[in-house]
Amino acid sequence: MTPKVPNNGTPDGKAAGAGSKNRPGAKKKKAKDDMDDLKKELDMDEHKVPIDELYTRLGTDPNLGLTNTKAKQVLERDGPNALSPPKTTPEWVKFCKNLFGGFALLLWIGAVLCFIAYSIQAGVSEETPDDNVSHVFFLFLSTAVIIMRKC
Repeated sequence: MTPKVPNNGTPDGKAAGAGSKNRPGAKKKKAKDDMDDLKKELDMDEHKVPIDELYTRLGTDPNLGLTNTKAKQVLERDGPNALSPPKTTPEWVKFCKNLFGGFALLLWIGAVLCFIAYSIQAGVSEETPDDNVSHVFFLFLSTAVIIMRKC
């Protein structure tokens, strides 16, 4: 039922006063130890014991089930018998990944380069040549494609 973890005076089973905080690489070792603790197998023998012993161990009756008191205790100890929802990615993170990831990043770079080219040509000449229209068109077109893709 519960994992067999040695208890050497601290809740995590480590020796008290080990002083591993000051050593280099202590975080990696602690993380590895935590993963090893999680990987340990549980000592479960419910499938091997006789059914009457299992009823006694679980504090239940095969005909009546749990008493109301026992059911409340189990509910308080273990919580409701429900699946926890999976972790989800926030919508703003999805939006930012969509806006700045992959091909969209190339389009942003192209749009910035078009803006720079348009600014240089507009600053040098007094008249706006027809070539600048294509720069502005690509700037707005690429920005629209970026924003509207996968909406």
